[in-house]
Parts: sequence; C-alpha cells; structure tokens
Amino acid sequence: MTTYLMSHGDAYRKFDSSNIGKMVFTDFSILVQEMHKAAKMEVPAYYVIKDLFDVVDIKKDGFID
Repeated sequence: MTTYLMSHGDAYRKFDSSNIGKMVFTDFSILVQEMHKAAKMEVPAYYVIKDLFDVVDIKKDGFID
C-alpha cells in the first residue's frame, strides 16, 4: 500500500508518534528512512540522519516542530 503525504501536516500526523505536533529523533529517522525507501534510494547512515536532525532542530530542544 502506498502512502501519499500531501503536506508537511500529513507527515507530522503519520510520523509524530506522540501526537504533540513535534517529532523526536526516532520519528524523524523513520520519516527519512521511509522517504528514501519510497524513492528507491539508499537509506542514509545513522550519523547522517542524526546530523540532519541536529541542523533542523533549530531550538536545540530535541524536537522538530
């Protein structure tokens, strides 16, 4: 079954396991992995995903919101 994410809100709803409108690293990692699999691309290594999360986490509070 194919899942289509039409907006960033769709991604939050699908991958925000705590349903608080914020993604923790685990949620973000699953999102990145699923996107790469859907695009038939190699999934990045853990440290690449972690570095990306750290860059996107502007507030440095452990969440992407």
